[in-house]
Amino acid sequence: MINIAIVTDSTSDLPRNIYEEYDLSVVPLSVVFGAKTYLDDGIDIKEDDFYKMMESSTEMPRAAQPTPGDFINTYSKLIQQGKEIISIHISRKLSGTLNSAELNKGLNFTKL
Repeated sequence: MINIAIVTDSTSDLPRNIYEEYDLSVVPLSVVFGAKTYLDDGIDIKEDDFYKMMESSTEMPRAAQPTPGDFINTYSKLIQQGKEIISIHISRKLSGTLNSAELNKGLNFTKL
């Protein structure tokens, strides 16, 4: 039987219990408020804090896509565990996240 891992990004916004129940790997985008950058998905900024900052901020936050290296780190760990990867992400029309993930196609992860 094939051992499959599913990778997504933090725009999936699934309930935490779904990530845990299905052992989904999440590569977070970043949220940028002014000069400060936070990893999304509750890593550096919690949802409640995000909304509080939205209320008090004079400028809208920006999102920043994960780097290809962020995907390499996630993919490498899963491949070392013997997993085949299905990677599902936000549309390329909305974000460069899919491009960052695709830049890793064809890499030989056994040499990383």
